[in-house]
Amino acid sequence: MKEIQIEHKAQEYDAYEDEIQLMDLMEVLWRWKYLVLIGTLLCTGVVAFVSFQMQKIYRVSTVLEPGIVHLDPYGRVVRMCKGQELMDLIDAGVFNQAILADLKAKGMSDLPQRLGFDMKQPKNSDILEVSYDTPNPEMGVKVLEGLNKAVLKSFTGVIERWKGQYATELTSKKRRSSELVEKIVRRKNTISSAEVQNSIKVSQIENKIGIAETRVATLEMEKNTETAKKKNDAFVLLAKIETKKKQIKNLNDRIGEVKHELAQIAENMNRLIEERDRFLSSASKGKQENSFASVMYITTVQQNIAYINSLRSSINDLQNQILQESLAIEQLETEIKDTELEKAKMEESIASQTKDLKMGIRDYQNEMESLKKGLEIEIGNVESEIKVLETERDSANEEIQQTELKRVNVENIQIRKTPTSSVNPVKPKIMLNVLLSLVIGLFLSVFLSFFLEALAKRKVGRDQ
Repeated sequence: MKEIQIEHKAQEYDAYEDEIQLMDLMEVLWRWKYLVLIGTLLCTGVVAFVSFQMQKIYRVSTVLEPGIVHLDPYGRVVRMCKGQELMDLIDAGVFNQAILADLKAKGMSDLPQRLGFDMKQPKNSDILEVSYDTPNPEMGVKVLEGLNKAVLKSFTGVIERWKGQYATELTSKKRRSSELVEKIVRRKNTISSAEVQNSIKVSQIENKIGIAETRVATLEMEKNTETAKKKNDAFVLLAKIETKKKQIKNLNDRIGEVKHELAQIAENMNRLIEERDRFLSSASKGKQENSFASVMYITTVQQNIAYINSLRSSINDLQNQILQESLAIEQLETEIKDTELEKAKMEESIASQTKDLKMGIRDYQNEMESLKKGLEIEIGNVESEIKVLETERDSANEEIQQTELKRVNVENIQIRKTPTSSVNPVKPKIMLNVLLSLVIGLFLSVFLSFFLEALAKRKVGRDQ
């Protein structure tokens, strides 16, 4: 516990001692204040005098940027060289001879013995700032102008080569685009030609269909006409048959009447014969009267027999007529059947022809549909080819535009800032030198003050 208190007291004593030493330092500086002031002013004045006597150096600067030769597939700029490469070329003195030759050509005298350039390049950039320090600003401007001229001239061949390459690519791509345009025109003409040919074929088929339909209509008209005619013929024949049947009925009725009359006459003749027999067997009359009566009866009987034969002959004639009429009816019925058969054959023939014609029409229609579908397929295929060709043409035109853009964008070294001289000299830096001399003079004066104070204390100590 006592050790801790002793240590604490020692620390308080040290802080008090530091405060006393700081005051001592201030007293030393105050005693030697004139020395410090005079030394500082003297040092500053000497440096200022020397600075004003030094040769003034001006800085001439220019800013260069490597030219663009093309863009990579990702759209990034590809330059003819890196900024570091250009810096290395300038630093290696590649352009010094060309610069001096340009100065001589301009009639400049007192050419510089050595050309030294200061160069700065911003980070992540190809821009290069070139500066040249010289006491003659006009000479410096001419030097940097000569440098720019030499740099541009050195890369002219590269630029021309790239432009020539792009020009060749443009010629090839334009030729390719023209070929694609010609192919597209030919394919479109193919579509037009196919449409015309298909239209001609369709028109021919439509004409054939029209002819076939006309023929079908004609056959239908012929069928209707012939059918009507056959029906009329059959109606006429049926009318004749009905007439014949009526005539046969009349003949049968006449036969019945004749037979009835024949029966009556036969009955009368039988009565006459009976009466004659009774008369001849009667004995009450004379022979002469009996002979006359007998002749009368015989004559009457003979007349009846002749009339009966005549009636029978009439019946036979009537029966023959009925037979003839029946045969005529059969013939008429045969004619009706023949007419029906002819009508059926005619209808079958017309139906067959109509069927063939309709089948032909369907075939024509199918052929026409096939032509239309074939045309649609052909047009679809050609249009697909045209779309592919148009895509290739658009791609070729885009490549032409890109190549043209690349060719236009090919550029030499770009002078972003023409050579200009600084208004004020960059060397010597008088203010900086004065400030530095002020600080250094103050430091040396303070150091000298403490040194003299230390010597004075040592001398006092020896005297005591």
